[in-house]
Amino acid sequence: MLDENFKFHIANILVKHVGCLKKYKDSVPKFISHPHLNELANKSNFALLDVLDKSENKSEDMITILEHIHTKYIAHTEVDNANVIKKKVFGGDVLTNERAYSAQLAMLNGEADYQRLTGIVHRPEGLHRMMNLLLVSKLSSYSFKRHVVFVLSKPDRFTPLIQCHRDEMARV
Repeated sequence: MLDENFKFHIANILVKHVGCLKKYKDSVPKFISHPHLNELANKSNFALLDVLDKSENKSEDMITILEHIHTKYIAHTEVDNANVIKKKVFGGDVLTNERAYSAQLAMLNGEADYQRLTGIVHRPEGLHRMMNLLLVSKLSSYSFKRHVVFVLSKPDRFTPLIQCHRDEMARV
């Protein structure tokens, strides 16, 4: 598999930069072949969301935010007991997803899927997951003892991440 990927990249570089090979550019595949190529060829389904003057820190406002998303962006049936037709992924940092999940739990007594706000699937964004992985892998190679490293998770809010020596903090 890795050899095939190297061949793909080398061939693309050669037909792009070597003058006598440029005529073969159309013969070189544009994408690395893999099992999910057909799925990735489909058009992405995303929506630009509205700006709401609500605070995700308040349960009442978070429920209002989710209801707004449900009304405008989640496909559902048009009857009194509306059901969700297709769910969508709700991305954000871990704290936002936790608050959205808590808001969903508060609405569990609704009669149908739509009133229970079940059209949203919570998932932390890739950036947040990768950043957490990077921080843990970087810091795990050090000896942790005295000081606390703070990571800025949101403006004006510091979250203690891990304890380590002052000298080692400078290297991070």
